[in-house]
Amino acid sequence: MMKILNFLRISENVSMVLSLITNTILISLILMNPQIRLGFYKHLMVLCCVVQVLYSLTNVSASMNAHSTNVSYVLFRKYNDLDRNLAPFSLIHFCGMYTTQIAVLSIHFLYRYIHLSHIKLVKIFNGINLYFWILAAFTFGIFVVGLKYTNLGENEFLTNQLRENFENIYGLSMNDVIYNGPIFYKCENEVDCVKPIGVWITIGVLMVAMLMCYSSMMIFGTLSFIRVNSKSLKLSEKLREQQRQLLKALVIQALIPSLFIYIPSEILFITPIFGIGLGEHANISMIFLAIYPAIEQLGVIYVVKDFRDNLKRLVVRNKTGTSGAVIYF
Repeated sequence: MMKILNFLRISENVSMVLSLITNTILISLILMNPQIRLGFYKHLMVLCCVVQVLYSLTNVSASMNAHSTNVSYVLFRKYNDLDRNLAPFSLIHFCGMYTTQIAVLSIHFLYRYIHLSHIKLVKIFNGINLYFWILAAFTFGIFVVGLKYTNLGENEFLTNQLRENFENIYGLSMNDVIYNGPIFYKCENEVDCVKPIGVWITIGVLMVAMLMCYSSMMIFGTLSFIRVNSKSLKLSEKLREQQRQLLKALVIQALIPSLFIYIPSEILFITPIFGIGLGEHANISMIFLAIYPAIEQLGVIYVVKDFRDNLKRLVVRNKTGTSGAVIYF
């Protein structure tokens, strides 16, 4: 068991370092390379990089583990001597950053669609407006933290249910940990079970919110793909190809979170509803969440040819050549 938890901690720390490196490289390519002009879009790209770094940092600071039974799942960590009422925030602040990250990606897809199809509306992202969009994403994250703290906090029934598992599997008493998570069924015996309505409403709200974010990515991504390939869009072949590269980069930015964040999280959420307990193996989902920040920007750098070419030149220190390509997004 400890091997899984140790691998989770290693994954978090290695991923954080790689995330800092890859996001720093991408920000440098966006801001410091005179051959690549991104216009105002560069601000949104840079903010997305910053949010991803914050995701990685909060993942490490939360130091979360997961455990699920056939009626509940919890995120937990060792108690850190904070006031017992405040301690859960050292755990669930990552859930807020998780939500913010997904919301920012949705905004990213919306921007690309508007830029391709309704150029006059791009002004709603210009200047200070962009920071209001990002503030809305963070507000959404704060809302999720408040919802989880209020409705999914520690309770005596769940604590008693988890006590034996935590002592046998992790060697921890319930006084040694803080946890947060739902209990879907309160069962006094195999027959008499009650569904806590507040828990079900809370999980329903969270799942609908995530579904809306991912649905918006799929919808605006599909519409953008159709638009960029439409003959009615008056673009030179060079600029059209550049737009395709950007859409491919966005697809990677949606596909990787789907595989490494959304699907593992949904497995963690849904299995107890159907009476399936993963036990300590729920930490496999946490490993996927930890790995995610290390790989996403590598895909963006690879797909956008000018980023890729300039990075190659930087690595080989070839200072004599010029790209000759200018991207306008």
